[in-house]
Amino acid sequence: MAWSLRDFDRLDPKFFKAFMAAAETSNFTHAANNACMTQSGVSQHISKLEQQVGHPLFNRIGRQVKLTNTGENLVSYIRSYLTLMDEFRDSVNGDQDSVSGLVTYTMPASCLRSPHFSQLLEKRLEHKNIELDVRLEPSEKVIHSILSNKVDFGFITGKAKHPDLTYIPFCDEEYILAGTPEIINKIQSFRDIIEQKFVRYPGFATYCDLWMSSAFGYNERSTNLSLRYSGTGSTFETAIIMAVGKLGISIFPRHCVQHEIDNGKLQEYPLKEKLLNTISIVKHKHYNQPIRIQKIIDWFLEVR
Repeated sequence: MAWSLRDFDRLDPKFFKAFMAAAETSNFTHAANNACMTQSGVSQHISKLEQQVGHPLFNRIGRQVKLTNTGENLVSYIRSYLTLMDEFRDSVNGDQDSVSGLVTYTMPASCLRSPHFSQLLEKRLEHKNIELDVRLEPSEKVIHSILSNKVDFGFITGKAKHPDLTYIPFCDEEYILAGTPEIINKIQSFRDIIEQKFVRYPGFATYCDLWMSSAFGYNERSTNLSLRYSGTGSTFETAIIMAVGKLGISIFPRHCVQHEIDNGKLQEYPLKEKLLNTISIVKHKHYNQPIRIQKIIDWFLEVR
C-alpha cells in the first residue's frame, strides 16, 4: 500500500483524550477534570482536531456541548482505533493473564448490592493492571449508553429489541412489594395497593410494571403511571430509607432490602408465586471487544 508522510498528519491521536472526555460529559469544564487538563487545553485540542477533520465536532449550547453527526462518527472511529491498538498489544504480549487497560460497564444501582460485584473486585486483585469504570444507570439508559458507544457492556432488566444488541443471561432477580409492617398488614387487595402512596427511585418504573403485571395482570391501573407518589429518592438507598421512614411503600429487588426485612423494619406483601426476572449482560453485537473486556465478562459468568 502506498502512503506518504502527509497521511500521518490527518488526525493526531494526542487530541483524542480531550475530545472523548468532552463527548462523554457534554461539558468542557467537566471534560477538563476527567482528562486531567485545563479547560483551555481541552478547547485547544478539540479546536485543532476540528481543523484536521474539517468539520465542527460539537454544537455549543451555553455551557453544554452536543456532538454533531461528524462528532458521533469520530467517537466510533476512536473506539475502533483504540480496539485495534489493544489487539496489537495483546498479540505482542501473547499472554492473556497480562491484560491491562480500562473496562467500562454500566448497570442498575441494585446490582451493587448483589454478591457478584464484590466477587468481581476480589478477582480483579489478581489483575491489577485492569482499571474499572463502573456506572449506575436504569436499564433504559444502559441501552442508550451501549448503542452510543459510551460503555463496553452493561447489565439490564429485560431485553430491548434492537438488531445491534446481543444478550447473555446472567442471573435471576426477585422483586417484592415492601413497606413497614403497619402499612403492609393493612393491605388486603389490589385496590388497597393502588390506594397507597409509593416511593420511587431511578429504575422503579421497570420493577413496578413487572411486579404489577405478574401479581394482577396488565391493565391501565396496574402500571407505575397510575400510582400516587409520596416521595422520590435520587438514589436506591435513599428510597429504602424513605420506605423505612413510613413515607410510602415501594417495589425493590429482594436482595436489596432483605436486611431491612430480617430486622423487621420492612415487610413484604405476600404473593402466591415469586416474581423472578432475568438479568442479562448486554453488549454491542458488532463491537470486536479487546481481551480485557471479554475477561471481565467471563469473570462475571464464572460467579453467576
